[in-house]
Amino acid sequence: MDLILTIAGAIGVLAGAVSGLALGGRWMIRTLRKVDRFLEDWNGEPARDGVPGRPGVMARLAHIEAELRPNGGASMRDEIRRIHHVTGADHPGP
Repeated sequence: MDLILTIAGAIGVLAGAVSGLALGGRWMIRTLRKVDRFLEDWNGEPARDGVPGRPGVMARLAHIEAELRPNGGASMRDEIRRIHHVTGADHPGP
């Protein structure tokens, strides 16, 4: 009887260990996929057949920064200044 209880206990421990490893592995795979997606977004992806390339975060930020600096009329900042001048918003009223 003791042998049967020992074997049953060992099977239970083994099943628990396998279950724990499976859940831990599943969590690790999900986490690594999220990290991979983040790194793909951060670094960007080159263009390939049928799929346009995507610039990385630093390239996108450089584009945004360029729009925030006046450059003679083509930047977003120049457009906002032009709108302020046309609407009179650059001269506060009394």
